[in-house]
Amino acid sequence: MEKNKNVLKLIDNHYDKLSKNQKILANYIKENLNIVGFFSIKELSEKTGISIATISRFVKEIEFDGFFEFQKNLSDLLKKNITPMKEIKNFIKENEEKNILKNIIDSNTNILLNTYTEELNNNFNKAIDILSEKKGNIYICASRSSYSVAFYLYFTLKGIKENVYLLSDENGNISLKLLSVKKEDKLIAISYARYTKFTYNITRFFKEKECKIVSITDNINAPIGLNSDVVLLAKNSEISYSFVGAMTLANSITVALGKIEKEKVLKRMELHDKILLENDIYIS
Repeated sequence: MEKNKNVLKLIDNHYDKLSKNQKILANYIKENLNIVGFFSIKELSEKTGISIATISRFVKEIEFDGFFEFQKNLSDLLKKNITPMKEIKNFIKENEEKNILKNIIDSNTNILLNTYTEELNNNFNKAIDILSEKKGNIYICASRSSYSVAFYLYFTLKGIKENVYLLSDENGNISLKLLSVKKEDKLIAISYARYTKFTYNITRFFKEKECKIVSITDNINAPIGLNSDVVLLAKNSEISYSFVGAMTLANSITVALGKIEKEKVLKRMELHDKILLENDIYIS
């Protein structure tokens, strides 16, 4: 089997000969490169409205033996051409002299100003309803660069609630943690392009357990959204790969959940502060 076929070039080379539905499929693939690699052929059919038979004929038309080979080559293409630090890399390569600090602050400010929408607010309230259910644990899951947001959310939520657990692909005992997952548990999944199979597979596992899932991501069509009950959208900066929007959502989730059991939470926080002081954790 030939290796390293360029999916995009093959689509372009054969585009004029494709049927109407195959062209619709080709356009969808080109516009959603980051997520198509996660879909089974059935999921791709459901997302595009194109039959499985047509998809099978399409991948053969553009010179692949089958859907698996097509998907594998698409994944290889993304590994070469897309990285989570793409924006920073491009910014560094620019020759034009700029006020770097101001440009990045302005970019992050614009992200925050454009993050809030009525739809996001409605979804946020739905997410809080799910996460505030008293039964069950809250699990937080992310991988690679998105893990920074997950750890921050875990750190803040753990300060107000006992039943919060962090899942990552760096944990060697991940399978042991998943053994304890029950239907009443909730998952907060965080995944930004380039999306990882680890986070997607964890959301699928929780979905199979019939757990409620809240996702934080940058695209309504992100892979984790397929399995989520609520999707919270917070895009990244175009200049720097900044999680300022996702971090703001993390803060908002913690504050909203804290307010629901205000007295209990404040007592827990005061006790925590007392323990820190007694054990000289901080310099001052």
